[in-house]
Amino acid sequence: MIDGYRRAVSADLGFDVRPLLAAGVEAPNGVPVSKIRDHLRSLPGVAGAAATTTPPMSRLGNRQTVAMDGSGTNAMFAEKAVVSSDFFNTVAIPVRRGRSFVSREDEPNAVPVAIVNAALAERRWAGKDPLGRQLWTGGRGYDVVGLVADYKNMPMAVIAPAFYVPLSQQTEAVRRMTFYVRAIGDPADLVQIVRGEIRGVAPDQVISQVFTLQSIVAIIGREILTAVYPMTPLIATGLLLTAAGIYGVLAFAITRRSKELAVRVALGATRKHLIRLVANLGLRLVGLGMLFGIGTTFALSRFVQGVGVVFDSPSLIVFVIPMIIVVAIGVLATWVPSRRALSIDPAFLLRTE
Repeated sequence: MIDGYRRAVSADLGFDVRPLLAAGVEAPNGVPVSKIRDHLRSLPGVAGAAATTTPPMSRLGNRQTVAMDGSGTNAMFAEKAVVSSDFFNTVAIPVRRGRSFVSREDEPNAVPVAIVNAALAERRWAGKDPLGRQLWTGGRGYDVVGLVADYKNMPMAVIAPAFYVPLSQQTEAVRRMTFYVRAIGDPADLVQIVRGEIRGVAPDQVISQVFTLQSIVAIIGREILTAVYPMTPLIATGLLLTAAGIYGVLAFAITRRSKELAVRVALGATRKHLIRLVANLGLRLVGLGMLFGIGTTFALSRFVQGVGVVFDSPSLIVFVIPMIIVVAIGVLATWVPSRRALSIDPAFLLRTE
């Protein structure tokens, strides 16, 4: 579990967060998106700016039912994100097929269009070109004009089918908006500048926060690992109890065979032969136990993946270290009792038994 969390936190989101910062803006009468975005683009050190209704480090968007036609054929759930036309270019999300949104789609009477991610295209049109097809949601049909790569909006998120619609085609006033800014240099140098620019353009707006995406990813990672790492003493205790149990069971089993070992020695068996006999017995039990345990662990990992947990396939190192410890304990548990048993005089042992 710790290894799964660690790798999920450090996994690639699908885009580079280092040059990006985000600014959350709220306004009861609607955010002047175009005005704020144009001013942000004109700032020195800014390579691009875009807007979306989906805050960073959160779910990608609202989960909605999408279908292939207005009657709801082959309906499925997908996440909806509303973005400005330059969103994918600013965040550097690759457009695999088709195109991004263009200015002519900013008109109120323009044909509704949408861009889908690879996960939705694979689920909806497996192996087929999604361009030119229609996607229906909320009683409205959208022409699919582009296919973009999958990405995660936050660490530990599971990539889900998603589609994007132009911000300009939204009929209702947007009261909460997030602006992404791509910096040419260090985005931390632009935090105060962006905050002041937004206040100057729209002094009545409420700015919730301005932060670099890299800093928030680091904070989330530290919080998650801080919550997970206290499990380490429990895991160590479990491994210690396992080792003690293995040693105790094997040592007891070999000690019970002391009379048998004495008889074998009396009949001419060599010490080397008896140690190999005992070792084969102990290590065979350890090997069978490890095979059963590893198989069960892999089955459980597949189960937790199936219920939507972020763990991916367990890494090899997670199993190698405990296996080495268990094998070492098994060797010690067979070698020490067998050496002790073989040090006893067979004649004395047979007389006492």
